Amino acid sequence: MRAVAGGVVGQPGLAQGGGDDVEQADEVGGDDVAQAVVFHDGLVAGEAADLAAGEGVARALEVGDDAVEGRRRALQVAARRDERALDGGADRGRGEVVLGGEVVVEAALPHAAGREDLARARGAHALGGEHLLRGGDEAQKRKWLPKLASGEAIGTFALSEGTKAATAANLATRFDGGTVTGTKLPVLDTDMADLAVVAARDASGNTLLCLVDLKGAGVTIEPLESIDPSRHHAKVTFARAPAEPLAAAQGWQTVERVVDAAAVLFAFEQIGGAQRCLEMARDYALERHAFGRQIGSYQAIKHKLADVAVALEFVRPVLWRAAQAMDDGLTSAPLHVSHAKYAATDAAYLAAESAIQVHGAMGYTYEVDLHFWMKRAWALSGAWGDRNFHYHRIEDAALGGAHPLGPQHTFA
Repeated sequence: MRAVAGGVVGQPGLAQGGGDDVEQADEVGGDDVAQAVVFHDGLVAGEAADLAAGEGVARALEVGDDAVEGRRRALQVAARRDERALDGGADRGRGEVVLGGEVVVEAALPHAAGREDLARARGAHALGGEHLLRGGDEAQKRKWLPKLASGEAIGTFALSEGTKAATAANLATRFDGGTVTGTKLPVLDTDMADLAVVAARDASGNTLLCLVDLKGAGVTIEPLESIDPSRHHAKVTFARAPAEPLAAAQGWQTVERVVDAAAVLFAFEQIGGAQRCLEMARDYALERHAFGRQIGSYQAIKHKLADVAVALEFVRPVLWRAAQAMDDGLTSAPLHVSHAKYAATDAAYLAAESAIQVHGAMGYTYEVDLHFWMKRAWALSGAWGDRNFHYHRIEDAALGGAHPLGPQHTFA
């Protein structure tokens, strides 16, 4: 007996029945294959749509980058204009408020470009110029402002004296006989600063701001460990170091005014770091593939990046409003400053955390630089008033009646 396809010779019934079964099986199998092909085509089409959407997001972000680049160039032009005015000794009128000129430019450049080399030392350096411009006499301005504007000299601000909040009552550094004695910590960027504006009290208890050469006699600088290893923090000890008081910078109100300016500056720096985190997360989402497709095509990643982008767009007008309020000398400026610092802190946290999550476990390692931006966000959150300080200042203004509410006041 010979075996043949579909049955056995000598058993025709079995052979015929087997053939029918085979034909039916082939038909069913063909239907399954057809359905599988349709299903596969649907998957391919869906994947193509997702990839197209991912590329659309990428193009939109690239357009945003072009707009940022345009703002950066405009700010550079403004910076060169202000430097020329300083070099010529021109009277800048209302623009003489440094927050409306160099300071905003210095702070906005890292915000626009998101580059560490631009962000480094800008905030503390600009504060030195702010003090000089507001409190220095003409000779001091002509001597130091052109150097600070050109970068020939780097300045910093020495106010804090440890973990306690600096106030007029607990300021321990003393000015006496043309010298200052005391300890300041932490002081930013002393690894590159040439000049420090030091807050001190004289024998009568009046608050003074003094210029001190950090390379001169009587100055000892000891580096401090910080959560942010990318930025230099130090303990600076003055032992009868020669000091030159700023003639018009007297009284604690002057210090408070510049502390508010510092908060705005560091808020801009926070957004500069946040923008860089978004860029790094976007680039990684477009180059990293999982299950045969860019991870940026998955909605979970899209939503995370979109949340950061929206947060940054919402916080930028708040920062510029605070800068404008400071420039105009509004009585509501402290409220706008606190709003800016509070919002920038939250946006910086969101951006750094989201970027690390997009990168996965690698985001926590030295393989990428995201951890530096996270540490910078932590460090900046506590500079010139932490989140709680600014929250309560907003609360006091809104609920305590210090700031009138309503559109007639908000949009006046």
